[in-house]
Amino acid sequence: MVSRSIDDVRKARGRPAVGATPVTVRLPPPTLAVVDAWAAKRGVTRPAAIRAMIEAMVVLGGLDDAPEPKRREKAKPKG
Repeated sequence: MVSRSIDDVRKARGRPAVGATPVTVRLPPPTLAVVDAWAAKRGVTRPAAIRAMIEAMVVLGGLDDAPEPKRREKAKPKG
């Protein structure tokens, strides 16, 4: 066997931690098209555009006038 002169240190895989929590949302196609157009106009990625839009709503205080989210009805039991 060959002895190693360098410590066997494994590199961490994946994206480095950035101190944020990932959030997954589903957007209807028309809304996603608006987000993508906004991002393309500014030359940013879709995630960067979504972060900027959310930040703008929080900073500008536009949440008071935002429409109420639609609530899903609970699934009815089959039977």
